[in-house]
Amino acid sequence: MRDNPAYEYLLKDFADKAGKKAGEFYTPAEVVRVCVEICDPQENMSVYDPTVGSGGMLIQARDYLRECGGDPQELALYGQEKMGATWSICKMNMLLHGISHAVISQQDTLREPKHQADDGQLKRFDRVLANPPFSQNYIKKDIKFPGRFPVWMPEKGKKADLMFVQHMLAVLKADGRMATVMPHGVLFRGGEEREARQYFIDKGYLEAVIGLPSNLFYGTGIPACILVINKANAAQRNAVLFINADREYREGKAQNHLRPEDIDKIVHAYRAGHDVDAYARCVPLAKSRQRITTATSADMSITRRYQSRTMCERICTAGCRLLKSMRCNIFGKTTRACVKVALYHAPWSNTLPITPISPWQFRISAPLPNTSTSTPAYCNGKRNLLNNCKIGGTSICR
Repeated sequence: MRDNPAYEYLLKDFADKAGKKAGEFYTPAEVVRVCVEICDPQENMSVYDPTVGSGGMLIQARDYLRECGGDPQELALYGQEKMGATWSICKMNMLLHGISHAVISQQDTLREPKHQADDGQLKRFDRVLANPPFSQNYIKKDIKFPGRFPVWMPEKGKKADLMFVQHMLAVLKADGRMATVMPHGVLFRGGEEREARQYFIDKGYLEAVIGLPSNLFYGTGIPACILVINKANAAQRNAVLFINADREYREGKAQNHLRPEDIDKIVHAYRAGHDVDAYARCVPLAKSRQRITTATSADMSITRRYQSRTMCERICTAGCRLLKSMRCNIFGKTTRACVKVALYHAPWSNTLPITPISPWQFRISAPLPNTSTSTPAYCNGKRNLLNNCKIGGTSICR
Protein backbone atom coordinates (compact mmCIF):
# COMPACT_ATOMS: atom_id res chain seq x y z
CA MET A 1 0.00 0.00 0.00
CA ARG A 2 1.25 3.46 -0.85
CA ASP A 3 1.69 6.23 1.73
CA ASN A 4 -1.39 8.27 2.45
CA PRO A 5 -0.54 12.03 2.33
CA ALA A 6 -4.24 12.89 2.73
CA TYR A 7 -4.30 11.20 6.16
CA GLU A 8 -1.12 13.01 7.17
CA TYR A 9 -2.66 16.31 6.10
CA LEU A 10 -5.80 15.64 8.11
CA LEU A 11 -3.76 14.58 11.13
CA LYS A 12 -1.69 17.77 11.03
CA ASP A 13 -4.78 19.90 10.40
CA PHE A 14 -6.46 18.34 13.42
CA ALA A 15 -3.31 18.94 15.47
CA ASP A 16 -3.26 22.59 14.39
CA LYS A 17 -6.84 23.04 15.58
CA ALA A 18 -6.50 20.91 18.70
CA GLY A 19 -3.84 23.21 20.12
CA LYS A 20 -2.53 22.07 23.49
CA LYS A 21 -4.09 18.61 23.31
CA ALA A 22 -2.28 17.95 20.02
CA GLY A 23 0.97 17.56 21.94
CA GLU A 24 -0.34 14.24 23.23
CA PHE A 25 -0.07 12.58 19.84
CA TYR A 26 1.67 14.76 17.25
CA THR A 27 5.27 15.97 16.97
CA PRO A 28 6.08 18.48 14.21
CA ALA A 29 7.51 16.62 11.22
CA GLU A 30 10.64 18.76 11.01
CA VAL A 31 11.60 17.98 14.61
CA VAL A 32 11.01 14.28 13.92
CA ARG A 33 13.26 14.55 10.87
CA VAL A 34 16.12 15.94 12.95
CA CYS A 35 15.86 13.06 15.43
CA VAL A 36 15.66 10.45 12.67
CA GLU A 37 18.66 11.77 10.74
CA ILE A 38 20.71 11.93 13.93
CA CYS A 39 19.89 8.30 14.77
CA ASP A 40 20.48 7.20 11.15
CA PRO A 41 18.61 3.83 11.22
CA GLN A 42 19.93 1.11 8.91
CA GLU A 43 18.70 -2.22 7.57
CA ASN A 44 18.35 -5.07 10.09
CA MET A 45 18.00 -2.62 12.95
CA SER A 46 15.17 -2.20 15.44
CA VAL A 47 13.65 1.22 16.21
CA TYR A 48 11.59 1.92 19.32
CA ASP A 49 9.42 4.83 20.45
CA PRO A 50 8.24 4.49 24.08
CA THR A 51 5.73 7.36 23.72
CA VAL A 52 4.73 6.66 20.15
CA GLY A 53 1.76 9.02 19.82
CA SER A 54 0.46 8.88 16.25
CA GLY A 55 3.58 7.01 15.11
CA GLY A 56 5.34 9.80 13.23
CA MET A 57 8.80 8.91 14.55
CA LEU A 58 8.54 5.31 13.35
CA ILE A 59 7.04 6.25 9.97
CA GLN A 60 9.76 8.78 9.27
CA ALA A 61 12.42 6.25 10.30
CA ARG A 62 10.99 3.88 7.69
CA ASP A 63 10.87 6.66 5.07
CA TYR A 64 14.44 7.72 5.83
CA LEU A 65 15.77 4.21 5.29
CA ARG A 66 13.90 4.02 1.98
CA GLU A 67 15.35 7.39 0.90
CA CYS A 68 18.83 6.04 1.63
CA GLY A 69 18.23 3.07 -0.67
CA GLY A 70 17.53 0.50 2.05
CA ASP A 71 14.71 -2.00 2.30
CA PRO A 72 12.12 -0.61 4.74
CA GLN A 73 10.83 -4.13 5.41
CA GLU A 74 14.18 -4.86 7.06
CA LEU A 75 13.58 -2.25 9.75
CA ALA A 76 11.78 -3.57 12.83
CA LEU A 77 9.46 -0.99 14.40
CA TYR A 78 8.20 -0.99 17.98
CA GLY A 79 6.16 1.49 19.99
CA GLN A 80 4.09 1.90 23.12
CA GLU A 81 1.40 4.44 23.96
CA LYS A 82 -0.43 5.11 27.21
CA MET A 83 -3.61 6.73 25.84
CA GLY A 84 -6.04 4.30 24.22
CA ALA A 85 -7.44 6.78 21.70
CA THR A 86 -3.95 7.85 20.62
CA TRP A 87 -2.90 4.19 20.33
CA SER A 88 -5.82 3.65 17.93
CA ILE A 89 -4.72 6.62 15.82
CA CYS A 90 -1.20 5.18 15.67
CA LYS A 91 -2.42 1.76 14.55
CA MET A 92 -4.52 3.36 11.81
CA ASN A 93 -1.64 5.59 10.75
CA MET A 94 0.67 2.59 10.40
CA LEU A 95 -1.80 0.66 8.25
CA LEU A 96 -2.48 3.63 5.98
CA HIS A 97 1.27 3.99 5.45
CA GLY A 98 1.59 0.35 4.47
CA ILE A 99 3.36 -0.68 7.68
CA SER A 100 1.83 -3.92 8.86
CA HIS A 101 4.82 -5.30 10.75
CA ALA A 102 5.05 -2.59 13.45
CA VAL A 103 4.45 -3.83 17.00
CA ILE A 104 2.51 -1.14 18.88
CA SER A 105 1.49 -1.82 22.48
CA GLN A 106 -0.92 0.07 24.73
CA GLN A 107 0.12 0.73 28.34
CA ASP A 108 1.96 3.24 30.52
CA THR A 109 5.61 2.86 29.48
CA LEU A 110 7.10 3.91 32.82
CA ARG A 111 4.77 1.72 34.84
CA GLU A 112 4.60 -1.36 32.63
CA PRO A 113 6.85 -1.63 29.55
CA LYS A 114 5.28 -4.23 27.25
CA HIS A 115 8.13 -5.11 24.88
CA GLN A 116 9.98 -8.05 26.40
CA ALA A 117 12.39 -10.67 25.14
CA ASP A 118 11.73 -14.41 25.28
CA ASP A 119 13.49 -14.66 28.66
CA GLY A 120 11.10 -12.13 30.20
CA GLN A 121 13.65 -9.33 30.31
CA LEU A 122 13.21 -6.02 28.55
CA LYS A 123 13.79 -6.12 24.83
CA ARG A 124 16.79 -4.10 23.61
CA PHE A 125 16.75 -1.85 20.54
CA ASP A 126 19.32 -0.41 18.14
CA ARG A 127 17.70 3.02 17.93
CA VAL A 128 15.27 4.87 20.21
CA LEU A 129 13.33 7.95 19.10
CA ALA A 130 10.91 9.79 21.37
CA ASN A 131 9.11 12.98 22.31
CA PRO A 132 7.76 12.14 25.78
CA PRO A 133 5.06 14.34 27.35
CA PHE A 134 6.74 17.24 29.12
CA SER A 135 6.65 17.69 32.88
CA GLN A 136 4.50 14.77 34.01
CA ASN A 137 4.03 13.08 37.36
CA TYR A 138 4.28 9.31 37.77
CA ILE A 139 3.44 6.65 40.34
CA LYS A 140 6.34 4.66 41.80
CA LYS A 141 4.25 2.00 43.55
CA ASP A 142 4.22 -1.40 41.80
CA ILE A 143 6.33 -0.12 38.93
CA LYS A 144 7.75 -2.99 36.88
CA PHE A 145 11.43 -3.42 36.06
CA PRO A 146 12.64 -0.88 38.65
CA GLY A 147 16.24 -1.59 37.67
CA ARG A 148 15.72 0.74 34.71
CA PHE A 149 16.12 3.75 36.98
CA PRO A 150 19.51 4.37 38.60
CA VAL A 151 18.17 7.70 39.87
CA TRP A 152 14.52 8.00 40.95
CA MET A 153 12.81 11.32 40.30
CA PRO A 154 10.20 12.74 42.73
CA GLU A 155 6.73 11.35 42.07
CA LYS A 156 5.23 14.80 42.38
CA GLY A 157 6.45 18.09 40.98
CA LYS A 158 6.06 17.06 37.34
CA LYS A 159 9.61 15.80 36.92
CA ALA A 160 9.18 12.50 35.10
CA ASP A 161 11.15 13.73 32.06
CA LEU A 162 14.40 12.03 33.01
CA MET A 163 12.53 8.90 34.06
CA PHE A 164 11.66 8.49 30.39
CA VAL A 165 15.28 9.09 29.42
CA GLN A 166 16.48 6.43 31.87
CA HIS A 167 13.92 3.96 30.52
CA MET A 168 15.12 4.59 26.97
CA LEU A 169 18.72 4.18 28.05
CA ALA A 170 17.87 0.89 29.76
CA VAL A 171 16.35 -0.60 26.59
CA LEU A 172 19.15 0.62 24.32
CA LYS A 173 21.62 -1.97 23.00
CA ALA A 174 25.28 -1.75 23.98
CA ASP A 175 26.09 0.06 20.72
CA GLY A 176 22.72 1.80 20.36
CA ARG A 177 21.87 5.46 19.86
CA MET A 178 18.86 7.50 20.90
CA ALA A 179 17.49 11.01 20.32
CA THR A 180 14.76 12.35 22.56
CA VAL A 181 13.04 15.72 22.82
CA MET A 182 13.14 17.25 26.31
CA PRO A 183 12.19 20.57 27.94
CA HIS A 184 15.16 22.82 28.69
CA GLY A 185 14.60 22.44 32.43
CA VAL A 186 16.19 18.99 32.47
CA LEU A 187 19.52 20.61 31.60
CA PHE A 188 19.93 22.72 34.72
CA ARG A 189 17.42 21.87 37.47
CA GLY A 190 18.92 20.56 40.71
CA GLY A 191 18.13 17.69 43.04
CA GLU A 192 17.53 14.25 41.56
CA GLU A 193 17.62 15.63 38.03
CA ARG A 194 21.15 16.84 38.63
CA GLU A 195 22.11 13.36 39.84
CA ALA A 196 20.64 11.82 36.68
CA ARG A 197 22.57 14.23 34.46
CA GLN A 198 25.71 13.40 36.38
CA TYR A 199 25.05 9.70 35.78
CA PHE A 200 24.77 10.22 32.02
CA ILE A 201 28.04 12.18 32.03
CA ASP A 202 29.90 9.77 34.31
CA LYS A 203 29.04 6.82 32.08
CA GLY A 204 30.00 8.71 28.92
CA TYR A 205 26.55 8.14 27.40
CA LEU A 206 25.72 11.77 26.62
CA GLU A 207 26.95 12.61 23.13
CA ALA A 208 25.19 15.86 22.22
CA VAL A 209 22.70 18.48 23.42
CA ILE A 210 20.82 20.40 20.73
CA GLY A 211 18.92 23.56 21.62
CA LEU A 212 15.78 24.15 19.52
CA PRO A 213 13.84 27.38 18.86
CA SER A 214 10.90 28.24 21.07
CA ASN A 215 7.28 27.70 20.06
CA LEU A 216 7.91 24.69 17.81
CA PHE A 217 5.55 22.33 19.63
CA TYR A 218 1.81 22.15 20.09
CA GLY A 219 0.59 23.13 23.52
CA THR A 220 3.73 24.87 24.75
CA GLY A 221 5.78 27.86 23.70
CA ILE A 222 8.78 26.97 25.84
CA PRO A 223 12.03 26.09 24.06
CA ALA A 224 12.99 22.44 23.97
CA CYS A 225 16.15 20.51 23.31
CA ILE A 226 17.20 17.16 21.90
CA LEU A 227 19.37 14.87 24.02
CA VAL A 228 21.52 12.51 21.97
CA ILE A 229 22.70 9.50 23.94
CA ASN A 230 25.09 7.03 22.33
CA LYS A 231 26.34 3.89 24.05
CA ALA A 232 28.87 3.15 21.30
CA ASN A 233 32.39 4.09 22.49
CA ALA A 234 30.93 5.58 25.67
CA ALA A 235 33.99 4.68 27.75
CA GLN A 236 36.25 6.60 25.35
CA ARG A 237 34.01 9.65 25.00
CA ASN A 238 35.86 12.76 26.20
CA ALA A 239 33.55 15.58 25.12
CA VAL A 240 29.93 16.60 24.70
CA LEU A 241 28.77 18.50 21.63
CA PHE A 242 26.47 21.48 22.29
CA ILE A 243 24.53 22.90 19.34
CA ASN A 244 22.59 26.13 19.80
CA ALA A 245 20.02 26.22 16.99
CA ASP A 246 17.50 28.42 18.80
CA ARG A 247 17.79 31.29 16.31
CA GLU A 248 17.48 29.28 13.09
CA TYR A 249 13.82 28.99 12.16
CA ARG A 250 10.88 30.40 10.19
CA GLU A 251 8.25 32.31 12.11
CA GLY A 252 4.62 31.23 11.74
CA LYS A 253 1.30 32.62 12.91
CA ALA A 254 0.62 30.05 15.63
CA GLN A 255 4.02 28.39 15.95
CA ASN A 256 7.52 28.46 14.53
CA HIS A 257 9.00 25.97 12.07
CA LEU A 258 12.39 24.52 11.19
CA ARG A 259 13.25 25.06 7.54
CA PRO A 260 15.03 22.37 5.47
CA GLU A 261 18.25 24.37 5.68
CA ASP A 262 17.90 24.55 9.48
CA ILE A 263 17.53 20.77 9.69
CA ASP A 264 20.53 20.23 7.43
CA LYS A 265 22.65 22.60 9.50
CA ILE A 266 21.83 20.80 12.76
CA VAL A 267 22.48 17.35 11.32
CA HIS A 268 25.70 18.44 9.61
CA ALA A 269 27.03 20.01 12.82
CA TYR A 270 26.20 16.84 14.77
CA ARG A 271 27.85 14.51 12.25
CA ALA A 272 30.93 16.72 11.95
CA GLY A 273 31.30 16.77 15.73
CA HIS A 274 33.47 19.85 15.97
CA ASP A 275 33.14 23.53 16.75
CA VAL A 276 31.13 25.77 14.43
CA ASP A 277 31.53 29.49 15.08
CA ALA A 278 28.46 31.00 16.74
CA TYR A 279 26.59 27.69 16.48
CA ALA A 280 28.24 24.62 18.02
CA ARG A 281 30.91 23.78 20.52
CA CYS A 282 32.53 20.52 21.57
CA VAL A 283 33.02 20.81 25.33
CA PRO A 284 35.80 18.60 26.77
CA LEU A 285 35.19 16.47 29.84
CA ALA A 286 37.82 16.53 32.60
CA LYS A 287 38.85 13.21 34.20
CA SER A 288 39.45 13.33 37.94
CA ARG A 289 39.71 10.23 40.14
CA GLN A 290 38.06 8.14 37.42
CA ARG A 291 35.01 10.41 37.50
CA ILE A 292 33.99 12.49 34.51
CA THR A 293 32.61 15.90 35.34
CA THR A 294 32.21 19.15 33.48
CA ALA A 295 33.45 22.58 34.38
CA THR A 296 30.25 23.43 36.23
CA SER A 297 29.43 19.95 37.42
CA ALA A 298 26.20 18.56 36.01
CA ASP A 299 24.72 21.84 34.76
CA MET A 300 24.30 21.25 31.04
CA SER A 301 22.57 24.52 30.21
CA ILE A 302 23.36 25.36 26.59
CA THR A 303 23.90 29.04 27.36
CA ARG A 304 26.42 28.12 30.05
CA ARG A 305 28.18 25.57 27.89
CA TYR A 306 28.40 27.68 24.78
CA GLN A 307 27.79 31.37 24.36
CA SER A 308 26.71 31.31 20.71
CA ARG A 309 26.90 35.09 20.31
CA THR A 310 29.90 37.38 20.14
CA MET A 311 30.64 39.47 23.19
CA CYS A 312 29.27 42.47 21.34
CA GLU A 313 25.93 40.72 20.77
CA ARG A 314 25.69 39.49 24.35
CA ILE A 315 26.29 42.93 25.84
CA CYS A 316 23.85 44.58 23.44
CA THR A 317 21.16 42.00 24.12
CA ALA A 318 21.69 42.40 27.85
CA GLY A 319 21.08 46.11 27.41
CA CYS A 320 17.86 45.42 25.53
CA ARG A 321 16.56 43.16 28.26
CA LEU A 322 17.59 45.52 31.04
CA LEU A 323 15.82 48.49 29.46
CA LYS A 324 12.70 46.41 28.87
CA SER A 325 12.64 45.30 32.49
CA MET A 326 13.15 48.77 33.97
CA ARG A 327 9.70 50.04 32.94
CA CYS A 328 10.67 53.64 33.58
CA ASN A 329 8.87 55.84 31.12
CA ILE A 330 7.29 59.26 30.96
CA PHE A 331 4.28 59.79 28.74
CA GLY A 332 4.96 56.46 27.05
CA LYS A 333 8.58 57.15 26.14
CA THR A 334 11.84 55.82 27.49
CA THR A 335 13.66 58.70 29.11
CA ARG A 336 17.27 59.72 28.67
CA ALA A 337 17.73 58.84 32.36
CA CYS A 338 16.60 55.27 31.69
CA VAL A 339 19.19 54.84 28.96
CA LYS A 340 21.87 56.38 31.16
CA VAL A 341 21.06 54.04 34.03
CA ALA A 342 21.13 51.03 31.74
CA LEU A 343 24.42 52.09 30.19
CA TYR A 344 26.40 53.12 33.24
CA HIS A 345 24.92 51.28 36.21
CA ALA A 346 24.58 47.76 34.80
CA PRO A 347 27.11 45.05 35.76
CA TRP A 348 28.43 44.93 32.22
CA SER A 349 28.87 48.68 31.76
CA ASN A 350 32.65 48.67 32.23
CA THR A 351 33.47 45.60 30.18
CA LEU A 352 33.42 47.24 26.73
CA PRO A 353 33.51 50.79 25.32
CA ILE A 354 29.94 52.17 25.31
CA THR A 355 29.20 55.43 23.52
CA PRO A 356 25.79 57.19 23.72
CA ILE A 357 24.75 58.48 20.30
CA SER A 358 21.36 59.99 21.09
CA PRO A 359 18.71 59.69 23.80
CA TRP A 360 17.60 56.48 22.11
CA GLN A 361 20.85 55.01 20.80
CA PHE A 362 24.11 53.70 22.16
CA ARG A 363 27.07 52.04 20.50
CA ILE A 364 29.20 49.17 21.80
CA SER A 365 32.49 48.40 20.07
CA ALA A 366 34.06 44.98 20.54
CA PRO A 367 36.65 42.91 18.70
CA LEU A 368 35.04 40.09 16.75
CA PRO A 369 36.57 36.57 16.86
CA ASN A 370 39.82 36.19 14.88
CA THR A 371 39.95 39.90 14.03
CA SER A 372 41.64 42.95 15.44
CA THR A 373 38.89 45.37 14.41
CA SER A 374 35.88 46.58 16.35
CA THR A 375 32.31 46.37 15.10
CA PRO A 376 29.73 48.87 16.34
CA ALA A 377 26.48 47.59 17.81
CA TYR A 378 23.45 49.86 17.97
CA CYS A 379 20.38 49.63 20.15
CA ASN A 380 17.48 51.89 19.26
CA GLY A 381 14.59 52.50 21.64
CA LYS A 382 11.10 53.80 21.02
CA ARG A 383 8.39 54.48 23.54
CA ASN A 384 8.64 52.30 26.65
CA LEU A 385 10.76 49.47 25.22
CA LEU A 386 13.61 48.78 22.87
CA ASN A 387 12.09 47.49 19.67
CA ASN A 388 15.27 46.99 17.69
CA CYS A 389 18.82 46.00 18.44
CA LYS A 390 21.19 45.35 15.57
CA ILE A 391 24.76 44.37 14.82
CA GLY A 392 25.87 44.87 11.25
CA GLY A 393 22.25 45.35 10.21
CA THR A 394 21.09 42.03 11.72
CA SER A 395 18.45 42.17 14.43
CA ILE A 396 19.49 40.37 17.60
CA CYS A 397 16.89 41.58 20.12
CA ARG A 398 13.56 39.84 19.61
